[in-house]
Amino acid sequence: TPIEATVTERIKGGYNVDIKGVRAFLPQSQLSHGKNAKESIGKTFPMLVTEFDRRRKNVVVSERAILDKVRDKRKNEIFEKYNVDDMIKGTVSRIVEYGAFVDLGDGVEGLIHRNDLSWSVISNPREVVQPGETVEARILKMDVEKGKISLGLKQKKDNPWETVDGRYQVGKKYHGRVKNLMDFGAFVELEEGIEGLVHISDLSWARNIKHPSEVVASGAEIDIVVKEIDKEKKRISLSYKEVLPHPWDEVTSKYKIGDVVTGKVNNMTDFGAFIEIQQGIEGLLHVSDMDWVKKINHPKEVLEKGQEVKVKILNIDSANHRLSLGLKQTTTDPWETVENTYKVGDQVTGVVKNIVNYGAFVQLESGLEGLLHVSEFSWQNEVENPAEALKVGDQVTVMVYEIDRNKQKIGLSLRRLQDDPWRDVERKFGKDSVHQGKITNLLENGVEVEVTEGITGFVHISQLAAQRVNTPSEVVKAGDVVTYKVLELDRKNRRLKLSIKEASMDSDTKELKKYQAESETGFSDTIGDLLKEQLESFKKNLDK
Repeated sequence: TPIEATVTERIKGGYNVDIKGVRAFLPQSQLSHGKNAKESIGKTFPMLVTEFDRRRKNVVVSERAILDKVRDKRKNEIFEKYNVDDMIKGTVSRIVEYGAFVDLGDGVEGLIHRNDLSWSVISNPREVVQPGETVEARILKMDVEKGKISLGLKQKKDNPWETVDGRYQVGKKYHGRVKNLMDFGAFVELEEGIEGLVHISDLSWARNIKHPSEVVASGAEIDIVVKEIDKEKKRISLSYKEVLPHPWDEVTSKYKIGDVVTGKVNNMTDFGAFIEIQQGIEGLLHVSDMDWVKKINHPKEVLEKGQEVKVKILNIDSANHRLSLGLKQTTTDPWETVENTYKVGDQVTGVVKNIVNYGAFVQLESGLEGLLHVSEFSWQNEVENPAEALKVGDQVTVMVYEIDRNKQKIGLSLRRLQDDPWRDVERKFGKDSVHQGKITNLLENGVEVEVTEGITGFVHISQLAAQRVNTPSEVVKAGDVVTYKVLELDRKNRRLKLSIKEASMDSDTKELKKYQAESETGFSDTIGDLLKEQLESFKKNLDK
């Protein structure tokens, strides 16, 4: 039987209560859920005696037991009266992280899980309901054994995604509220339960947006265009930029080819840099249009991201929304004035920038590069590999021997800094002339002979001696001074073919002729003459 008891004080493990002058103990667990301990002091509640020991004068009471009986009675009524899918009214009694509890009467609670509060995505149940609020919910599940009732608030309405394609059409404009901002875009609520994503690339015509907050704010009301609807996956793609004026609509009226404009480096790739000249308008500055003379391998050699730079508009393609820009075109092309800067015959100093198998590219003070061809290294053409004579970074003095402005070429020479030693070779070393020279090098197929300073000729092994020679070392050695005859002079290819053998044969022939000439003036060169002389001498000796 219920009795009236007044809570008098808080003690360890519970409370002291007074029942008409009799002290009793109310355990903490037996004060019904939701009652504030401090506010309960001094208040009177109906309670049941759960333990009584007359000898020890020990009385234990429970306020909660009274409510449990009432609640159990109400719970039985609910399970008998209601079924799943029925609607039921109640008051929001408490809110937790995962949902809201609803008092259905006499302390019987049902739970509306957070996912069942709204068709919209929510992070906090308080976005939908508040404590003390009266709500009508649909019964989703009833567990008689456990005495649990699951409720749904959103189930009062049909699932909006089932008919979404009937209310929204691709390409049309609608109104919505920015619900949430993420790094990759903004979620916009079109109606309860229907949210679409505006990807960051669809927020603005500008390409350098780092975060959606630069364009829209959470909670803002905006117009958007539906791009795509995926009913099965419950996804809608939206675009905000498509309701904004397209910046390209005014490009042709605002800019002309040849205009010099200021822009900001938005992005760089291997082939160039994208320059934003106004919000939503970017142009490509190709690496080939960054410098007149320097070969740019990557834009970072010249530019930095975020840098402001002046560029010239080279081409406007409104149909494809493409803009071609040039950096070097904002300065004078040094090739236009190359003939004023350099003259054929000038001696200039430069730095070796690159070496290839056919020569070396030398950068001059003006920034222009000229080619020092391998054939221009030496008059003797003894350089076959340019890398053996020069290395990148070397400073060299060369002579300009050719300028072609149209082909953008400058011919440079090392050998022309000195007189051509072959200039007088043809006069001094004519064909069939005989000279002396020193052997400088022995080769497998012959020897090289220095005919004059800086000039060598070649004697083939077959021209070394009258007899057969297997190797040059059999008959000569380096340093020997030999007599040679010029067989052939090829000034164009700078080659001299010599012969020691023919020089020697010419010498023998000359001696023979000399001997014959001397014989004709007093010496006999026949056997008959010799016998006659001996006979005359013999006769003289007999006469004596």
